[in-house]
Amino acid sequence: MTNLVVLQGRITGELEVKVMNNQKQTKYLNFSIAVPKTKDEAIFVNLKAYGETAENISKYFSKGKGIIINGKLDVSTYEKDGAKNTFTYVNVTAFDFPLETPKGNKENTQNENVPF
Repeated sequence: MTNLVVLQGRITGELEVKVMNNQKQTKYLNFSIAVPKTKDEAIFVNLKAYGETAENISKYFSKGKGIIINGKLDVSTYEKDGAKNTFTYVNVTAFDFPLETPKGNKENTQNENVPF
């Protein structure tokens, strides 16, 4: 069985790397992206990144920027006010920069000034 998630969307909030209160002082980043579902709808996906991946995402991306995510689907459970809650998210293993079309240009065009 394979647990692999690949998503492309836009970051929905400000990115802030935090440090876990553990012996290694692990850095982590909780954030979400909006993934288009239809022309007028989006799916909001929760993500978690750790260590160097978390630092690099916060360094090179910001709210509203496009991002491609590779990761694994994960679930955590917690109890609040006596009720069990489940939180589903994608654990980010890698990311990439999407090729974005300039605003107002609906199709991919080649730049004739590129020498290759």
